Order: sequence, then C-alpha cells, then structure tokens
Amino acid sequence: MSTETDALVLVRDILPEYLDVKPADIALDTELAAIGADSLTLAELLFALEDRISVDLGEQPVLPRTVRELVALIEPHLPRLAQPLRA
Repeated sequence: MSTETDALVLVRDILPEYLDVKPADIALDTELAAIGADSLTLAELLFALEDRISVDLGEQPVLPRTVRELVALIEPHLPRLAQPLRA
C-alpha cells in the first residue's frame, strides 16, 4: 500500500466523524465545502489528524479545499514503507 493510499484511507476514516458523508463517497477531488466542511470543522479535523498520526501540522496559511489537498498535507508525515533490498 502506498503512502498516498494510506493517507487517503485515513482521511476517509476520519471525515465521517465530522461530516455527514460515507467513506465510499469521498474521492480525491471531492471539495470539502461541498460535503459540509467549514473553517471550524476543518480546524477540528486537522487537530484530529494531528492526534491520529502524532505530529504537529503547524498553522496552515491556507486550509485545504479538497480531499487531495488534505491528503497532500498529511502524506509527508506518514511512515514510509520499507524499500525492498536490491540484489
């Protein structure tokens, strides 16, 4: 499983806790405002993601507008899978 996929799975897992949306309805290009996310909800969501992955994402000058932007924000903080050894 790639790190991007891990990040998307995490976002799909946590978004329904804050918004009335089913995980299957969450695509990378889903606009967060279209599924009911306002700035307060996004702030709460970012705090929840920080807790879930045990990192500080810092203050965001621009809040993510799409699921893709949210995934891109957390992806660098997820552990990388070990690379296979080369012979």
